[in-house]
Amino acid sequence: TILMRVLKNDFSKYTSVKEDAEDPEEDESGWKYIHGDVFRFPTNSSLFCAIVGVGTQFFILIMVVFLLSMIGIYYPYNRGALMTS
Repeated sequence: TILMRVLKNDFSKYTSVKEDAEDPEEDESGWKYIHGDVFRFPTNSSLFCAIVGVGTQFFILIMVVFLLSMIGIYYPYNRGALMTS
C-alpha cells in the first residue's frame, strides 16, 4: 500500500506540467522511498535459487530434446532406438 501511494504520487507529479525548473534531487524523492524494497534479498534465498536453477535446467532439457528431434537424431515415436544404436 505504501509503494502504491508513493508511485501514484510520483506519477501524478511527473505527469503534471510545471513551468519552473526544479532541483534534480527533489525529482527523485519517490525512488528514495522504494530503493530498499527493490534491492533487498528475498527471505528464502536458497529456495529461490533452487527453483530458478531447476527451472533453467528443465528449460534447457526441453530445448535440447526439441533440437535433437528437429535435426532427426531423436525420433520420439520410435522408442528405444536411441539406446540400441
